[in-house]
Amino acid sequence: TVSATASFLDNSLNIHTDLSYINTPFLEDAQRTPVTYSDAPDHFIVNESSNDWASEETHRGDHVAANFYADYAFHSGKHSFKAMVGYNYENTLQKNRYYKRYGLLNPDLPDPSLITGENFTLTGGGFEWTTSGEFFRVNYNYADRYLLEANGRLDGSSKFPTGQQFGFFPSVSAGWRLSQEPFWKVSSKLISNLKIRASLGSLGNGNVDPYEYLETMPVSQLGRMIGGVNPMTTNDPNVLPDGLTWEKVTTANLGVDMNLLND
Repeated sequence: TVSATASFLDNSLNIHTDLSYINTPFLEDAQRTPVTYSDAPDHFIVNESSNDWASEETHRGDHVAANFYADYAFHSGKHSFKAMVGYNYENTLQKNRYYKRYGLLNPDLPDPSLITGENFTLTGGGFEWTTSGEFFRVNYNYADRYLLEANGRLDGSSKFPTGQQFGFFPSVSAGWRLSQEPFWKVSSKLISNLKIRASLGSLGNGNVDPYEYLETMPVSQLGRMIGGVNPMTTNDPNVLPDGLTWEKVTTANLGVDMNLLND
C-alpha cells in the first residue's frame, strides 16, 4: 500500500490518495508413481500400474484498490463548514487452473511434456469484478450548538447488468445541543452535555457472485470413459434472477446523548 497527502491554503484543503495491491498465489503439485514391493523373501515386484499420474493446481488472485479524496474546512465566526469529495475503485481478478494426466515416462521428471497417457483432466476458470464509486460529505456546525451532516455515494458494480449497475445511497443527520443554549440553566456538574440527534440514510449491498445475470453453461469432463476417452459435457444455463441490482437498506434513528456528573 502506498499513500500520499498534499495540503494547501494553510492546511484548510487536503488532498489524499492511496493505492493497494494484494496478490494471493497458490500452487500445489501431486504425483503418484509405481513402487517396488515384496510379497515373499527375495521376491520383488514393480507395480507398473497405469494409474501413475501427476497433477498441478494453481490459483492466482489479484486485488487492486484505489482511493482519491479531498477535504476542505472553513471557519467564520460561529460558523464551521467541512466538505469532502472522493472517488473509490476496486478490481479483483481470480485465475484457476488444474491438470491431471496419467502415464508418466519418468517419475523423476513429472513434467506435462513427459506424460503421454490419453486419460487426462484439464480445467480452468476464475472470475473478475470491478466496483467504482463517488462519494461526498458536508458538515455544518453553528456555535457547537446546531449540527448538520449530509452524505451520499454513487456506486457502480460490474456484477449487475447494464442499466442496473449503479445505485445512489444518501444519508442526513442533525443534532441539537440543548446544553449550549443560552436558556440552559442546569449546572454542568449535573448535566454537562445534552444533545438530541436524528438521522435517516440508506446503504447499498452489492455482495453477489459475478456473472449471476448471465446465462452461463459450465463445461466439465463427463467422468465416464467412452471409446477410451473421457469426453466433455455441459449443462443447461442457470435461471436468471429478475431485476438483479444493489440491495438498498434504509434506516432511521432518533436518540439523546447525555453526560452526567462531570462526565
